[in-house]
Amino acid sequence: MREASPGTTLGSDTPVLDCEGLDVGYGKVTVARDINFTLKPKAVLTILGPNGAGKTTLLMTLAGFLPARAGKITLNGTPVRGSSPRRMNQAGLVLIPDFRALFTELTPIQNLKLAARRGADLDPVLELFPALRRREKGPGG
Repeated sequence: MREASPGTTLGSDTPVLDCEGLDVGYGKVTVARDINFTLKPKAVLTILGPNGAGKTTLLMTLAGFLPARAGKITLNGTPVRGSSPRRMNQAGLVLIPDFRALFTELTPIQNLKLAARRGADLDPVLELFPALRRREKGPGG
C-alpha cells in the first residue's frame, strides 16, 4: 500500500487502512463478522486463522472484489464503500493472489515488471527476496 494517494498528505497518526465493524462474505453467507483494525503508515499487519476463517474473503473485500456486508473501510483517510478493484488499485491497495500466475517463459524480473506499477522501483522487493536476483536470468516457471 502507498502511504497516500497523489496530492494527499498523511500525518504520522493517519491510518493507511482502517476497518471498523466490517462483515465479509459471499452471496448470502457472512463468513467473518465485526472485523476491526487500524494500519498506520509503515506498519505491518498479519491476518491469521484456520482454513475457512475468512482471511481471503477479507482481503477480497478490501481489494474491492467483494462488497462489504456491513461496517466501514477507510483508505488513506477516505471512506470507501462499494469500490471496484480498479479504484482500490489506483488508491494504492492491491491484492496479490497466492496462486502461481506466472508467465513461465519470462524471467522472474520480467514477471515483477509486468505486475508492478509503471516506473516502480523493484529494488525493495529484490532486497526482501534475494533469491529472485540470483534467478534473474532464468525462466519464471
